Amino acid sequence: MNLFVATFDVGTTSLKAVLVSRDGTLLHPLTEAIDTWSGNDGAVEQDPDQWYRLFTGVAQTWWRLGIDPASIQMIAMTGQMQNLIALDLEDAPVGRAMLYSDMRASKESDAVNQRFGKAALQASVGNPVTAGSLLPKLMFLREHELERLARTRRVLFGAKDYLVHRLCGRSVCDWTTASTTGLLVTRERVWHDALLDSFGFAAALMPELSAADAIVGGVHDEAALATGFRSGTPVLCGVGDAAATALGAGVSGTHRPYVYVGTTGWVAQLVDAAGPQRPVADTVFTLSSWEPDALIRIAPVLNAGNVLAWALTLIGHQPGVDPERYFDLLEAEAGQSLDQSNGPTFVPFISPERCPVHTLSAHGAFIGISSQTTRSQMLRSILEGLAQSLRWCGDLLGVSPGGEMTAIGGATRNTIFTQAMANAFGKTLHVKPNADYLAAVGVARLAARVLGWNEAETRLSARGDRGYQERIVAPDPQRAAFLHRRLKHFQHVATTITSFPEEDPLE
Repeated sequence: MNLFVATFDVGTTSLKAVLVSRDGTLLHPLTEAIDTWSGNDGAVEQDPDQWYRLFTGVAQTWWRLGIDPASIQMIAMTGQMQNLIALDLEDAPVGRAMLYSDMRASKESDAVNQRFGKAALQASVGNPVTAGSLLPKLMFLREHELERLARTRRVLFGAKDYLVHRLCGRSVCDWTTASTTGLLVTRERVWHDALLDSFGFAAALMPELSAADAIVGGVHDEAALATGFRSGTPVLCGVGDAAATALGAGVSGTHRPYVYVGTTGWVAQLVDAAGPQRPVADTVFTLSSWEPDALIRIAPVLNAGNVLAWALTLIGHQPGVDPERYFDLLEAEAGQSLDQSNGPTFVPFISPERCPVHTLSAHGAFIGISSQTTRSQMLRSILEGLAQSLRWCGDLLGVSPGGEMTAIGGATRNTIFTQAMANAFGKTLHVKPNADYLAAVGVARLAARVLGWNEAETRLSARGDRGYQERIVAPDPQRAAFLHRRLKHFQHVATTITSFPEEDPLE
């Protein structure tokens, strides 16, 4: 009988799942869309129970395809981080989860920084405390949804942690996800009880901290009945998506940067935890990694693949229609504007942003449009504007032009955009295959290591090597030089636009 690790990735827009065999083969990949509720006030929420329903549905599909539940040796998961998932005494969700991109708690984050001191607090928890952090979100609930908070007896911070909880009854959080919350004392790797207590929250709310490769329990009888997994099937703690994606892409060694462009995205690199740490901007985060001697320095962006999706609507794409043909049209039309020296500058902040600048509302813009501007030029400026924004993130990380860079994520399928990124960064991009399932592959590597499946781990690691359907994109010297010269102009325009008041003072 073939043996498998069942892997799941609870992303921002979909749940992805794939079975990984003992020899490293990926079987029966499945994707299910996740609903998101958004509000004009900055609310961004999802239903944790939908995550579990989709998880259960995927498992049932595997059984119908002939997979024997006895063949599943371990369940390993990853997913979006920095969410607030409230549970009541019965371990049921108290309302929807507030996602990392929910920006309603800006006043509360200001209050936290004022009380503890912004610099001192960042030194303690390793990262800036913003509206996306978890203590401000808890304070927001107390201010605006007190009844909901009163019913809360436990909180979780990762989408995959809710699934772990449903499967085996454990409330856990891996180091990578914990370090996004603004509540972890990074040096001691403990929750910041004094910070919680200062604002009237009990430490008992917090989940248990766990290593990513720890087995945190087995599937209990109730979950086995609902999902079809065998009772007692081991469940791995797993790791947040930033770390899992790097693992899946085969990113190894410190200081080699990589860029991920999915619905959201990031620029990141591994750094030596024991080495000297350069000062970082308030918009850059430092996360614990799956290895104890390395950190993940990451510049997270909210405007990434969503910008490309918006560009498709400009050439006729409608919701619910297969976008593949429109991506081809986008590439064909944007490719007509090879000489963009007189084209407009595009600022890609079409929704609130976290990095390279922090905004609480949309500030997207075209600058420099004339009567001679064509749609082709505007489409190309969208692709290059997004690439310039990501390059700016790289600058904040200390990423210099030249050399090589790993590129991953669904948006890297667009060849004009990947060329724009290579030009903007001035680097040769190694575009990885299987972009949709790289995070699941990454957490499968952890599971294979725990199970002693050396062959699986080796083959999964090889998916990040050259020669495994990898695409190499070298920068165009002329275009790279032009974008390098235009970067300061782009930064000036973006900084000016985002300095406008977040709200109309006349209202």
